[in-house]
Amino acid sequence: MERQDVVFLAIAIIVVMVVAVIIKPVMSGEEVPFLPDGGDPVETPAIPTPRPPTPIPVASTPVPTETPRWDGKVKNVGFVDPSSYQINLSEHQPSGTDQPVSLPPDDRMKTFAVIEGRWSGTTEIITIPYPYWELRYTAEPLTDPGNVFPSINIQVMDATDPNRFVQILNPGILDPRGWEENDPRPWKERFFEGERNYYFVITARFLKSYRIEILIPERYSGT
Repeated sequence: MERQDVVFLAIAIIVVMVVAVIIKPVMSGEEVPFLPDGGDPVETPAIPTPRPPTPIPVASTPVPTETPRWDGKVKNVGFVDPSSYQINLSEHQPSGTDQPVSLPPDDRMKTFAVIEGRWSGTTEIITIPYPYWELRYTAEPLTDPGNVFPSINIQVMDATDPNRFVQILNPGILDPRGWEENDPRPWKERFFEGERNYYFVITARFLKSYRIEILIPERYSGT
């Protein structure tokens, strides 16, 4: 057989193999093992739908607490052991301080509580549930100043914070000889704070007696 015949024969065999292995399966829809298929369709990732923002709850406006009414009965404030407040009266002798001067509101005041005594002492806690109040006090010296010096010192303390001096009241040496024409008693001090608990540390020196009144605006009285 000549060489040209061999070539034609080889080409014919290749054509038959291509038809049998590739073309026929493709036409019949069969899978051809060595041909790449289309593969699975590429899925486009779903874009998540944004969640609406969670609404922030709006805090409700607190209802203001109504100022309680007072029954009009004067309270007597007693004394307690100073050690209840970790106080040593023999060492607890601070000097007086000043309070900023403010114009008092146009309000009539009425006695809410009274403290009476002669000796140094520490009172029990008293609640003053009103936005402002007044303290009036008077003292009767045992003798004129000389070898001894009559005096009274009143420390107004915040019961919720024993280290806080709300105010320290000290009229100085009590000398009635200068009061014949103009007696300064009772001394007055108004406090533009309240709605909290207080107690009083009183240091008395050479006194017959003293009287301390706590006053509140009359409009808070139920009488």
